Amino acid sequence: MVPCMRLYSFLGQTLNLVFKDGKAENAYREWIDTYSQFEEATEKIEDLLNFHMKRETILLREQGGNSLSEEFLQSLETNYVAAMKLEVEFFDAQVPLDVHQEGTSITDAPPTDRDRDISEARERIFNSLQTCTLSDS
Repeated sequence: MVPCMRLYSFLGQTLNLVFKDGKAENAYREWIDTYSQFEEATEKIEDLLNFHMKRETILLREQGGNSLSEEFLQSLETNYVAAMKLEVEFFDAQVPLDVHQEGTSITDAPPTDRDRDISEARERIFNSLQTCTLSDS
């Protein structure tokens, strides 16, 4: 759940900036408005995850263990990164609404300024998420 919320918050905020001038006409305006204000909820769920990680570490120490094993922490990070990649791939697989116009395909239409803006935004979004790790949350 944490990777999903982190990505939605990030995308909402980023798209809010990218489309700030033409957002009123944007078909996804409500989605952008909702998730551009999702940071507080995202931080709360990340804080909850961190709280439970610290609690588990304390409980392990009280029971005579050192802390969470390196193998367990690596597994968490691997799963987090895999979940984030799946979330990113979900959004990356979506086709813009306007390419469904009759007689128009993605490969037939010449790129517009909007297409270039979307392409640049996608590149910024996905490049910054490629370095995201469990410790970023």
